[in-house]
Amino acid sequence: MSTDTIPRRLLSRAKTNPFDPAYYTRRADGWVATDFKTFSDHTETAARALMTLGFKPGGSVCILGFNCPEWTIVDLAAMMAGGVAAGIYTTCSPNEVSYIVDHSEAEIVLVENKHQWDKIEAERANLPKLKHVILMPQSEEI
Repeated sequence: MSTDTIPRRLLSRAKTNPFDPAYYTRRADGWVATDFKTFSDHTETAARALMTLGFKPGGSVCILGFNCPEWTIVDLAAMMAGGVAAGIYTTCSPNEVSYIVDHSEAEIVLVENKHQWDKIEAERANLPKLKHVILMPQSEEI
């Protein structure tokens, strides 16, 4: 019997209703749906990417960015890979960001933009366990 988890539910929904909308993003030309198959595929790809970077079961990844699909995808990807994600408010100072990254023992951090990247860079010397910083792709969202 398999364990009921959020990632397992996503995978199941992608199989049973692959073309139902999973979420909508606002673009310059209006709201655009992303279906469950695409959402699931992106999440599985992100989980494999985390593992390729050395993410292990029990590991943690930090996400420093505003609410967006990439945030959720990496959160679920961490779960799929057997770990956890720790969110960091975009309003946190570099020192606060450093504390959360260090305390969570994250080896990987996903950042929303250069402004958030700069916070990590400012404290990089104080984060010996941090191995990878990933910049979210910049989208056309409004």
